[in-house]
Amino acid sequence: MTGTQEQRYHVPVSGGSIEVIVDQLADEDSDPSAEVGSPINLVCLHGWTLDSRSFAPQMPLVSPRLRLVRYDRRGFGSNRLSPCFQTELDDLGAILMSLHGPVVLWGVSQGARLALRYWVTARAHEGGNMPHPDGVISQGGHVDGLAIDDPDSDAIPFDRYRQLLAQGDRDSFMQEWGQHPLVVGGATQHQRAALAALADGYTGADLLTEGALPAPMDVRAALPHLQAPLLVVTGTEETASRQRHSAYLAEQVPLAQAVTIGGGGHLCNVTHADEVNADVRGWLAINNQRFE
Repeated sequence: MTGTQEQRYHVPVSGGSIEVIVDQLADEDSDPSAEVGSPINLVCLHGWTLDSRSFAPQMPLVSPRLRLVRYDRRGFGSNRLSPCFQTELDDLGAILMSLHGPVVLWGVSQGARLALRYWVTARAHEGGNMPHPDGVISQGGHVDGLAIDDPDSDAIPFDRYRQLLAQGDRDSFMQEWGQHPLVVGGATQHQRAALAALADGYTGADLLTEGALPAPMDVRAALPHLQAPLLVVTGTEETASRQRHSAYLAEQVPLAQAVTIGGGGHLCNVTHADEVNADVRGWLAINNQRFE
C-alpha cells in the first residue's frame, strides 16, 4: 500500500513568506505546483489559537485524488509574521495561486470565517489575484454581519484574555481557554488534554497587536450568489449560537449541504475525525465532476 509523504515549500507574502505543508501519496510528483493529474488541493485553515497540526486527523483523506495542504496562519504556530486578519486574505490568495488543480477550502472556527470572507471577496474581484475556490467546507464558522449573541458562557472573553497575556500570565489564559465550550465541547477528558496541547504554540500576538483581529464586515448579501459547493459541518455539541450561524449559512448558499456530527463539538474534525472524514469523503465524491 502506498504511504504518504510530506512536502514543504515557501510562498512569498507581504512581510516575508509562509511555509506550506503538502501531504500527498509517496509516489506522487514531489512538486505540489506540478501538473500531475490535477488532484484536489484540500487547503486547511485552522482556528484561533491552533495551528496546522489540528488537521493531522485528516491525513486519512489523502489519496490519488486529494492532497492535504496546511499552513500556520499569521501569528499562530511557527508563523511569526505580523498578525493581521485582513492581510490573510492576500496570503490565502498567494497560496492558492501556487497550487495546480482544483482547490477546496476547509475552514474551522476562525479559519471558516477566513474561508467565507475570502470566497465572498474573490467573487467581488473577478479577474484579480484571488483565485476562486472550487468548493468550501465550513465548520463552526461565524457569518459576518449575522447578529446572534452568544450567552456569556459561550462568548470568547477577548478583553479578559488580552489582559492576561499582556500581564504575561499565559498559564491562566491557557487554563481558562482550555475549559471554554468551544474547546471542550464533545471532547473526552483525554481529548481535552490533546486539544489543549494544540494551542501550546499560541503567543497571543493577534490579541496584543492593534488592528490584527477581524474588522467588521457583512457577507450576507453575497451568500445567495456564491456558486461553488459548500459543506457545512456542525456537531450536536456545538454552541447554540454557532449552530445558528451554520444553519443560516447552509440556508443561504445555493449549493450547500449540511451534515451533523453526533456527539461532536466545535472541533469535531479532531474529536470525531472518522465521522467527519467520512462525510467529507462522501461530499467530495458527490461533487467529483465539479472539481475536475
